[in-house]
Amino acid sequence: MPRGEHDATIRLFTKDAGMVYARAGGIRAGQSKLRYALQDFSHTTVSLVKGRTEWRIIGAVSVGNFYYHAVDRGARASMLASMRGLRRFVQGGGAHPELFEMVVESMQSLATGKHENLGEQVFLLRLLHQLGYVAPAHAYDPIVSSKTLAEACMHCSAQEHISGLVKEAVAQALLVSHL
Repeated sequence: MPRGEHDATIRLFTKDAGMVYARAGGIRAGQSKLRYALQDFSHTTVSLVKGRTEWRIIGAVSVGNFYYHAVDRGARASMLASMRGLRRFVQGGGAHPELFEMVVESMQSLATGKHENLGEQVFLLRLLHQLGYVAPAHAYDPIVSSKTLAEACMHCSAQEHISGLVKEAVAQALLVSHL
């Protein structure tokens, strides 16, 4: 979000602090060294300092950008929809290291373009399950216990009736959570 003439407030999903809003001074200026590392969908190592009222970004090194590595437009759309779900359900601080690792792995998998619409639904189910919005059920237990998104999508596509259950579980979690 723009802030003043050259500054911006950036939303970061971090491994150690959860969802954090941080101020990046001068990032919108043409000579800023941080602007490339802090683009949307960037996987970045960020140095943060806690001020009196807000976090400040003092350094950033880009690991990669999932959006630019996506193979096609459909893969980018899947990643965008998945990130909307993440922003919707992860609101405040609090460490979520397992969730962070799942998100990074899922974005890498969605960038391949192999899972498109099914990948979005499976990602949301796994996200909602980790956050406690979806109760464990035997029908989709292989999906939420899978190590990777690709493995979860294989379980889902191997049994066609499960994809309907996944959609129902996500819809029910959205309804119950009021988010």
